Amino acid sequence: MVREWKRKERGALFWYSRVWRNNICLIWGEIRSLWGEGLLEYIADLWNIVDFITNLFYVIWLALRIASYYITWRDERTGKRTWYPREEWDSFEPMLLAEGAFAAGMIFR
Repeated sequence: MVREWKRKERGALFWYSRVWRNNICLIWGEIRSLWGEGLLEYIADLWNIVDFITNLFYVIWLALRIASYYITWRDERTGKRTWYPREEWDSFEPMLLAEGAFAAGMIFR
């Protein structure tokens, strides 16, 4: 039971989630909108700025998740301890920051 809990402590792997695909589709839609309308008209609509901020939070979320998995992978290869209870995580743990960025993106959505 403890082994299973430890394995799931950091959450599901991000590529198994369908969330990233949805976010990429949202970003692609905004890029197409920007390309079609032009920069000045795109910025004139304030909802587009909110969409940009939302997509920015999603990109930050994805980058921090990748960084978290890389740090864990690197530490495992060097033989360092990779599992700590969540209460002992550093305040700037990439996984914690990623969760905050995702939550902020969902608020703006």
